[in-house]
Formats: sequence, C-alpha cells, structure tokens
Amino acid sequence: MNLEARTDRWEKIQDYFKDEPLTLERTGGVIITNPFRNGIHNQYEGVARTHYELVKRASKQGHKTLLILEDDCKPQKYFANNWIKMKTWLDSHLDEWDTFNGGALGFAAIQKHILLDDCLLFQTDSGCASHFVYFNVDRMLPKLEQWFVKQPEIDVYYFTHCKTLCAYPPLAIQDEGYSDIAQQHRTD
Repeated sequence: MNLEARTDRWEKIQDYFKDEPLTLERTGGVIITNPFRNGIHNQYEGVARTHYELVKRASKQGHKTLLILEDDCKPQKYFANNWIKMKTWLDSHLDEWDTFNGGALGFAAIQKHILLDDCLLFQTDSGCASHFVYFNVDRMLPKLEQWFVKQPEIDVYYFTHCKTLCAYPPLAIQDEGYSDIAQQHRTD
C-alpha cells in the first residue's frame, strides 16, 4: 500500500525487497476526508477501507490468502527463510487463524505459540501495527465488514476482534520516516 504522493516510500520499499522472494505490486491507499472526524481517525479509516477492498477483490478472484505490506515495511534478517516456514504453516492451517502480523508491536503477553524450527508463531490479545499483514481471505472478509460498525483503529482491531498470529523474530519492522497516519516523523 502506497499513497500516490509518497513516491519516496515506494522507491525505498522496492529497494528493501529487491532480493526477497516477493514481487511487489503497488496499490494506492484510500484517502478519507471526513469533516466530522479529524486527523488520525480519517487515516486509519483509509487503511481499513483499503484492506477491505483488497480482501474483497482477492475473494472474488478465488484467492485464499493475501499479503499486504505498507510502504514503510522493512524486512529483517532471515526474512526469506522465516517467511517461507511461517507461510507454509499458515497456508496449511487456514482454519486456525484470521490474520498474521509479521511485525507486531505493543503486546505484553503471549497466549499460545507454535514453534517452527528457529522461529515462532504466537497469539496475543493486544497489539498494533499493520505494515505486514497476511490475511486469511474467507475468514477476514466478514470481519472487515464488521469493522465498519465498530471502527476502532484498524491495526488494533485485528488483535482484539480477530485471531491474529504474530512472528518471532519479527519478519519486518516499520521503517523510520514521516508517517502519514501519525502526521509526524517516526523513529521508533
């Protein structure tokens, strides 16, 4: 996902993933301008609506899964090996998860875990970040439709209303730089 005006971030993510086993396809994000909701709420709504439209399209095309990377996604060491192990498990256990987060933030405790050689899939009931989200399309389409009623910040919604599995070590982090959602430079 990349806002049309953020060509700098599109160039950077292409460079980060040039040697990885993924082919990036640029998708413009939905921009929301709502005079009744200010700033950050409009931005999260834009992310949620973009996710929803892409999951809906994947469902119509018969895809079972969909990976969405935000343009500030930066792969970490051993990304390819760990992603292949995790994706293989996820694709063969579609009845056990709704979303997979490759770089979760803000969680305090692990509830359940699955060990895959030297990496771990784990579940927690809190967290945030949506720079690397793998969707179980059939399970998530109705949950994203429910989001329109509840409307918490979309990255938090995935942890509080969906069965979200996470990666350790993280597959990706959010790169530093100007965040269009936070409307500030982020270095964390």
